[in-house]
Amino acid sequence: MSTTINRHIVILLVAVCLFISCDNSIVYHQFQHTAQEGWDARDSITFVTDTVREDGTYTTYLCLRASADYPFQNLCVVTKQTPLPGSITTSRWLNIRIKEPDGQPDGNGTVLYTQEIPLHTMQLKQGDSLRIVVAQHMKREVIQGIKDVGVKVIRNR
Repeated sequence: MSTTINRHIVILLVAVCLFISCDNSIVYHQFQHTAQEGWDARDSITFVTDTVREDGTYTTYLCLRASADYPFQNLCVVTKQTPLPGSITTSRWLNIRIKEPDGQPDGNGTVLYTQEIPLHTMQLKQGDSLRIVVAQHMKREVIQGIKDVGVKVIRNR
């Protein structure tokens, strides 16, 4: 009797994990590492998403992974998004809190602290893709502590 119950519990847990992990609304989610010596202001990071499979409203997010050795409280970045095909670029300046005023890292994590910041919501047609360029815009040319920069695109339901 006990093994039958345990087997049912395991099957239920696997089913729940599969259900939770299947999020069809995420159409693109990629990270790129910054240079080991730091993120240089001249090094913009470019993402070109896969083409979307269906017409709809999509929201893009900037994703950051920062370590505790990031020396500032905030991070200033500029993002540029261009739907492809197309030539209309949407730019956005962001001032993102990386650390709390007491110096504790903001975001989720234990070694790397992850943040997701909404960028833009737009209409895309089947076959469209996006080019998203991210650059840091701090007073220092090279900053330490930002380990990964990413982009996530979600189809709104």
